[in-house]
Amino acid sequence: MFYKFHSKSPWLKRVLVPFWTFQLIFMVTLMSFFVWVLACVGFHRNTNIVVLIISGVCMVLSVIEIILFVVIRLYPLTYLILQLVKTIMWLVLSALAAAESRRVQKATKVDEDQGYNSGVTPEYLVLAGLGETLVLFVTFLAALTYASIVYHRHRRAKARFLRSVQGADLFPVIADEDASPVGSHRIFRALRNSIKGLSPEAEVPYPAELKEAVEVTVLRELGGDWDMYELPATRSVRNFKGGRP
Repeated sequence: MFYKFHSKSPWLKRVLVPFWTFQLIFMVTLMSFFVWVLACVGFHRNTNIVVLIISGVCMVLSVIEIILFVVIRLYPLTYLILQLVKTIMWLVLSALAAAESRRVQKATKVDEDQGYNSGVTPEYLVLAGLGETLVLFVTFLAALTYASIVYHRHRRAKARFLRSVQGADLFPVIADEDASPVGSHRIFRALRNSIKGLSPEAEVPYPAELKEAVEVTVLRELGGDWDMYELPATRSVRNFKGGRP
């Protein structure tokens, strides 16, 4: 689980919930509007079908995000990919709506006998759909920006976590190639496996425990004495597991 790289969840409910609420409400409104246009008016049938398909796909993706968030399986990369897909789809839809609006605006004056018995001209219908489409595109773009920020923070947290486990941030002598003893770069994997063997329930060794083990091992390689330099936490673990006192 990626939460092990963070002290708390990287997601903010006060950011995600407004995004989802706003997007779902606007998409339902937009789909209802185009269903009405398609059923009652029949204006530009192919364009309406494309809008309905894209809106339906984006709604399904938003519901998937909510479910993953509830079950604590919403990974930063997954959320970023979903937002990227929705933003690209809505960008295409916005471009289609803008092109349609431009074409209608350039057309001549619309006659009343084109099927719009409600008195609403096609130009106003297209502009209304374009306005809602652009508003939704802005929300998807904002969600994509937030997803990028969270993913960047997640990568940094993961890098810090891995450096801590490998000892780069715990013992400067080991991290410095010039000052470290010969073969010390091979110590980390052996220490990690040995400590993990002592604590099989732990997924990753506790950083402080790994630091003490690294310090003791390096001091032994440099000619130090085990009993003199062994730290209390390491000695207690070794004694508990049946090591020498």
